[in-house]
Amino acid sequence: GGGGGGGGGGNPAGNQASTGSVSGKVLDNGIYADVKSNILANGLPLTGVTVYVEENDAYSATTAADGSFVISGIPVSAATYHIVARIQHPNSGNVYMNRSGAVTVTENQTTPLSSELEVLKADRSLTGIITNPNGTPVSGASVKLWGKTYSTAADGRFTISNHPSVEAQLIVSASGLQAQTITEKFDSQTPVQRDFTLQTEGATNSPPSVTLSASALSTNPGGNITLTATGKDDNNDVLTYSWDNASVGTLTDSSANYIKTWTAPAGQGTVATISVKVSDGKGGEATTKISVKSTTEAPSVVSVSPVNGAQNISLTASLVISFSQTMNSSETENAVNLKDGSVFVFGTKSWNSPQNNILTFTPTSLSGNKTYTLEIGVGTKSISGTALSTAYTTSFTTKDTTSPSVSDVSPANGAINIPATTSVVITFSKTMNQSTTQSAFSLKESGNSVTGTFSWNSAGNIMTFYPGSVLGNNKTYTVTVASSSMDLAGNLISAIWTSTFSTVTVSTTVSTEFNPPSGYSTAGFPADKSTLSIENFTNSQKAGVILVNRSASQVTVSVSGSRGTNGKVIPLQFPSKFSEAVNRELTKDQSFHKSLRDAEKKMPPPLAAKSSGLLNSIRADTVGQQVTFTLYPSGTKVSGVCKKISSVTGSSGKIIFYFDDQNTYDSTAQSLINSLDSAWSAIYSKDREIFGVEPPATYNGLNLGDDITVLLSSKIDTAGYFYSGDLYPPSQIQSGISNQRKMFYLQYNPSQISNTSLESTMAHEFQHMINFYQRKQNNLTEEDWLNEGCSGYAEHVCGYKISTTNQSKAIQVNDYFAAISITPLTNWAGSHENYGQVYLFSTWLGQNFGGNGSMQNLLTSKSVGKDAVAAYSGQTFDKIFAQWTIALYVNNTSGGIYGYPDLNLKTTYKYGGNLADITLTGPKLLTNTGGAFPYSSGNISISAYSSAYVELSGGNGSTVTLTLPTNVSAFEIHK
Repeated sequence: GGGGGGGGGGNPAGNQASTGSVSGKVLDNGIYADVKSNILANGLPLTGVTVYVEENDAYSATTAADGSFVISGIPVSAATYHIVARIQHPNSGNVYMNRSGAVTVTENQTTPLSSELEVLKADRSLTGIITNPNGTPVSGASVKLWGKTYSTAADGRFTISNHPSVEAQLIVSASGLQAQTITEKFDSQTPVQRDFTLQTEGATNSPPSVTLSASALSTNPGGNITLTATGKDDNNDVLTYSWDNASVGTLTDSSANYIKTWTAPAGQGTVATISVKVSDGKGGEATTKISVKSTTEAPSVVSVSPVNGAQNISLTASLVISFSQTMNSSETENAVNLKDGSVFVFGTKSWNSPQNNILTFTPTSLSGNKTYTLEIGVGTKSISGTALSTAYTTSFTTKDTTSPSVSDVSPANGAINIPATTSVVITFSKTMNQSTTQSAFSLKESGNSVTGTFSWNSAGNIMTFYPGSVLGNNKTYTVTVASSSMDLAGNLISAIWTSTFSTVTVSTTVSTEFNPPSGYSTAGFPADKSTLSIENFTNSQKAGVILVNRSASQVTVSVSGSRGTNGKVIPLQFPSKFSEAVNRELTKDQSFHKSLRDAEKKMPPPLAAKSSGLLNSIRADTVGQQVTFTLYPSGTKVSGVCKKISSVTGSSGKIIFYFDDQNTYDSTAQSLINSLDSAWSAIYSKDREIFGVEPPATYNGLNLGDDITVLLSSKIDTAGYFYSGDLYPPSQIQSGISNQRKMFYLQYNPSQISNTSLESTMAHEFQHMINFYQRKQNNLTEEDWLNEGCSGYAEHVCGYKISTTNQSKAIQVNDYFAAISITPLTNWAGSHENYGQVYLFSTWLGQNFGGNGSMQNLLTSKSVGKDAVAAYSGQTFDKIFAQWTIALYVNNTSGGIYGYPDLNLKTTYKYGGNLADITLTGPKLLTNTGGAFPYSSGNISISAYSSAYVELSGGNGSTVTLTLPTNVSAFEIHK
């Protein structure tokens, strides 16, 4: 039968298992050339070829005139099968064979082979003897190859003939003995002898191991290197060695098969890779290789230990120098010297053998805390006599053995009238081990220990201790650093160190709503009356008054101050931003983002799930695919081409990048997409860790899948955005615009928007996606100010901080500081000031009240806005707001309630490239210029949930009296 239908084979009688079929075609590959007959030409179909299933040759067929066959009735139980084709030429008697790749049989179906099967001349043979562990030949043992079984005779010998030059696996077995599977290359045209020893059933054969060493790593052109293979076998099996010919040069035998000689060719810069395989005759094998070269090039220093600039090196350390070539020992040793300044350091030198490319120098003695210089001069030579091209110098510093000491303390030893809010600052003579030093520290009053927290400066030599509560007044405290404190080198402090100080004596009790910042004193926190007195206010002190409006309405207030006997109070004039509201006109970009938040409020609650039969099919995006997207709210169409699809760590979904086909896709665009792709896994993981998960694969009756799509286009008017309507069917939302994907939109404008800025935008917008989904689960929409604040915090936790790369956020923060008293926290206008404000608030909130910075409990709250913050923090919103406004003034760069651990609000940050440096100003202050008294602020307008700041200086040791408003909370702190 033609057309692939002939040559069928059947299922053996009586077998009723579920079955399928395999089809294919057999072609000639050598028969014509072999016999010069007219049977068929190369590459044409072969008829009359026997084809069978290797795993069970009872399933077979014969090829039809067109070379086709079908083997039917094959059980589907096996994972895969292989098909073997075999024919013997009628004239020459030569056998031709080949074997297919793996094929899976499917029930009631015919599976075609993946390619035609070309038969090859089977002219290779193999013979051998099979023995048991005692060395006795085994009669009746089986050797199975390509579905055929060969048995051993009484002398244990088997013979396999007629196999093509194709690597194959032999399965050797015998009753009571452990079967072995051996790979044979069949690459020799002469008969090959392979003997096998089978272990007793249950015994374990340990494969051998092998190492390969060279008498040298390099030699002159035409020179010789001796190679020695050393095999090891735990079963004490007899090992045989087989070598691959060298890639270049000549490999010659010696009297022992495990030793070879490599002769380098005449050329320069030749590298040869030589490998050896050791076999134990039981299927156990091991292979290793080595590279050697011929060269007259100059040697080089590969590495030196200790590395250049290394610190804290042991006084008993040895120096190890690795060279690129085999070296001349005596010449190199003379050229290598260790110096302490200009003084030579003596020691012993030794080499690795036989390669002679690693020199170890062990100094006789080294001194502590000294820098030594290792000089490797140009007199250093390889075995070929070529010198080092340039001298090599490196240095290291030995371990410090000097004990640290305390060089300063604040409060000073014996100090009196110290504020009860003080912290203790200890300066050490060296960088300290922070853990042991904190454990060795104590602050006690009458034997009672004071608990608290620690921070360190970046140099690690100044430790600050913050008491956990305000210290007692009129008390004497003892500071101790015990002898267990040590420096980084492990040197213990020279002696136990102690000092004392006494806190201030007060005659009145100061009202405090919560603990004032450490190190400050207060006359009212907040003030409970309209006047406060700051006693003994000196010229070195500053007093801050933080005016906090915790009401829903704007207020107008003023602050005045007098010192001793004062004359007429002179009102001072200040910029309009402190006295009246500013009408802020939003940019197009800001208005658009405000409209996105407004649109979220109009989105319906989550839609009921559909049955699987009614859901849209999950798309399968492919690189090169073209999709038309619709932009919100304009309805502009963008034809995007899929440029990259990548896996995302921690997700079953992908990140998919589409690029507007109207924009030029060049190396700049490709680099941007690669940058965004590289950043996404970390952003995805961190945002989910901090805020929670995004919408699931099936949501609002849509099959959104787990992928997230990013569209880049110059038609997008803003840096980037997330549009919640994409998560709904178009018919369910007012705009009717939905791309029915979880996606972001990013503006492609490489000359104006950096890669880092767009990465930061992805972190920002992913929070909006998570926030929308988490809040809709409770049929809520987060208030804009808190939603945008969380997205600012998302940029921060994903690494796009003001202190690193986020220049735009620094500019927004300074805009907020300049208008701080008239920028209400809870009334979102969408201005730069608002963005700077909510970024600072949400970052502070997450750092102080979220476990590991998490805000997941905030997003799953049953309330929004101020109530959500209160539920998340466990404190009233008014208290939270007051603490944050005070933190902006205190600016504790060690973190905690009164600052940020990774942000200084009064410093300059440099961004490099073409980005300008930004100096953060801190909150705008009203001051008594030049320390002048009397003082009046004039009228200050403070918006709802806003704050203003007055700072006074110029004391003379007398009492300063403040007159304060009573319609806001006035927190006074001084130091």
